[in-house]
Amino acid sequence: MASIVKKIIKGKPYYYARECRRVNGKPKIVWQKYLGRAADIIGAVRHATSPQEADVIEYGLTAALYDLALTLGLVSLIDRHCPKREQGPSIGQYMLIAAINRCSQPRSKNKIGQWYSSTALRRLMPLAVSALSSQRFWDNMSLLDREKIRAIERDLAKALVEGEGIGLDCLLYDTTNFFTYIATETDSLIPQRGHNKQKRDDLKQIGLALLVSRDFHVPLFHDVYPGDVPDSVEFAGVIEDLTSRLSEISRDCQGVTLVFDKGNNSADNIRRCGDCHYVGALMPGRHMDLLAVPLSQYQDVSEGWKAYLTKKNVFGKEHTICVTWNEEFYRSQMYGLRLQLAKRTKKLDALSRRLCERRQGVIRSGPKPRVAVVNRYVRKILKGQHMKETIKFSASQEGGDVLFEYKVDEEAISRIASIYFGKSILFTDREDLDAGGIIRTYRAQYQVEDAFKQLKDSHHVSFTPVYHWTDDKIRVHAFYCVLALTLSSLLVRRLHKAGVAISPQEMYTQLSDIREVLLLYPQSGGKSKAVTMISKMNPVQSELFKVLDLSRFAHS
Repeated sequence: MASIVKKIIKGKPYYYARECRRVNGKPKIVWQKYLGRAADIIGAVRHATSPQEADVIEYGLTAALYDLALTLGLVSLIDRHCPKREQGPSIGQYMLIAAINRCSQPRSKNKIGQWYSSTALRRLMPLAVSALSSQRFWDNMSLLDREKIRAIERDLAKALVEGEGIGLDCLLYDTTNFFTYIATETDSLIPQRGHNKQKRDDLKQIGLALLVSRDFHVPLFHDVYPGDVPDSVEFAGVIEDLTSRLSEISRDCQGVTLVFDKGNNSADNIRRCGDCHYVGALMPGRHMDLLAVPLSQYQDVSEGWKAYLTKKNVFGKEHTICVTWNEEFYRSQMYGLRLQLAKRTKKLDALSRRLCERRQGVIRSGPKPRVAVVNRYVRKILKGQHMKETIKFSASQEGGDVLFEYKVDEEAISRIASIYFGKSILFTDREDLDAGGIIRTYRAQYQVEDAFKQLKDSHHVSFTPVYHWTDDKIRVHAFYCVLALTLSSLLVRRLHKAGVAISPQEMYTQLSDIREVLLLYPQSGGKSKAVTMISKMNPVQSELFKVLDLSRFAHS
C-alpha cells in the first residue's frame, strides 16, 4: 500500500511517496519517489488543477520536416550558394520556412509570420517574427537567381543520391501547368495563356517540368517555363540540361533510363538523350501496321496484360517496339465510347423529334429547316473521336420538310475496338528489357503524375495560389514548392522503409494533429511556471511519433 513519509535531512523535512510489500514474509520498500518539500507538494497540487492558460502549437509535421532538412543539411547547402551578411534569417532559413509552410498550411508571405508563431518552428528555428514580413521575404527572394537555384538543386540531387540512396535506374519526366490570377497587363514572360490541363484557358498559366525518381517520386530536376510553350518544345529546351545534371550526379549515365510521354517525341529530342536510355510511347494512329497485328500473336505478360514485341525504325533509328493490350484499359475505353455515344444520340433524338413535330404541324413558328443547316448541326454534334465512324446519318429534303435518320453502327464499333482499344505502343533503345520490363518501366510514369497531384492539392504541398507576378519571384516560388515536394516524398519514403505504409494525405492529417501543449501555472510573486506536453495521440500517431523519433525535438 502506498504512503507518504517524511525524512529530516540536515534539519529540514522532505517527503517521499513509497510502497511497501511483504517479500518472503518480510516488509520491503518496492517503490519510492521523491516529492520534495511541503511547499513543493502544495504548489504541484495547485498547479495540476488550475492552469492559468494554455498555448497549443502544431508539432508533429513541423518537427518531422525540420528533421529531414537537418539530415540533408538543406539550410547550409542553400546558404553556401547564396551567402548574405549576417542580418536576419539566412536565405536557407527563408526557403526552409517557405517549404515547410507549403507542406503544412500554404499562406501568403503576409501571413507566414503568423503561421510560424503557431508551429514548433518558433522554438526549433527561433527568429524574430518581424523578419518574416512579406517585404523581408521578397527582399531575400531577390537574392536567388536562376543559376543559383540550378546549382542548389544540383548539389541537393547529389545529396539525395549519395546520402539517401535515391536510385537513378529509372527516372520519370513530365510537364504540367498551373493557372493563376495574374493580371493580363502584367509584363512577365512566364505567365502566359495556353492550353490549360485544368480547363482554365481564360487565365494566365505557369508551366513546370519535373524529373523524379521511381522511388517515391523524389524530385531531382525542375524547370519553370512560359505557359504558352508546348511540351515537346520545353523538352527540347531542357533535355541537354537534364542529361548534364544526370552526368554530374551519376558516374554512369548508361545506367539511367528516362521515361517520358508521347508529347515529347521527336528525332532531335531522342538524339539529345545522349548516353541515357529511354522508354517512351508512340502515337497509335501513326502506326496502323502495329495496331493491325491480331491479338493471337500477343504473348501473355501478366494477369490482364498481353504484349507483342518487334523492331521498327522510328525517329531515325531502330528501336524495340512493345505493343501492349490491357483488359482493364480496353473496358474503360469501351465504356467511354458508349458514354459518348449516349450523349450524341440523345441530342440526335431531340433533333429528330423537332423535325417530326415540324412535319406534323405541331411546330409552326421559326424558319423552315434546310438540309444544309441540319447537316452542319449534326456534324457539330458528332465532333469527337470515333463519333463520325460509329454514327451514320442521312438528311433529305421533302417539300418544305427535312427527313432525318441515324443509326449506331455496331459493326464499326467492333472494328474500332479491335484495332484501337486496350492498346498502347511503347518504344525503347534498351535491348535487355523483355515485354514485362518495358511495361513496368513505362507504367512507373504514375509516380510523376502523383507528384503533380500533390502540387495541385489545395491543402498540402500546394503550388497554387501563386502570390507573385514577376518572373524572378515565380522561379523562387517554384523552387520552394519543389523543395516542399522533396521533403514530403522523403518523409513518406522514410516511413515506408520503416514498415509504415501510409499515403501522403493520411500522413499529413495524422502528423498535423500531433500538438505541443504549453500549460502556464500561476506562482507566487505573479510569476508563471510552464509545463509542456505532447497532446494525446491515437495509435497511428503514436507509431509515427515513435518511428520518426519525434521525442528528440519535444520541449524538455
